[in-house]
Amino acid sequence: YALFQFMTCKLSEKLNLSFEEIRHNTKGSDSHKYIINETIKCITKFKIKPGMEMVAMNVMRARIQRLKGEINDLKSYRVQSDYFNENIDCIKSEKSLKTSEKIIEDLNKLIS
Repeated sequence: YALFQFMTCKLSEKLNLSFEEIRHNTKGSDSHKYIINETIKCITKFKIKPGMEMVAMNVMRARIQRLKGEINDLKSYRVQSDYFNENIDCIKSEKSLKTSEKIIEDLNKLIS
């Protein structure tokens, strides 16, 4: 949830949207999926520019895809824990914490 809140704040800042506007945009849909997709779109929009060198563009696209995968992994752990009453053991818990810290660090660099 901390990562979800962090992404919401970053979107609010970067896209100049109020939290009420973001909340309104998520009505009738999966709010976490919306925030994840909008975060990825935002990064793509601001980091992949026309005329960018092909190698640099491919590196950035790969970085964005890796980031999206890591965010979705964390979402999957949350869904398992919240909706399927599966225990998240110490290994998964520690991995989730480290992954979320790394994602926040990456987001601070990518959405500045």
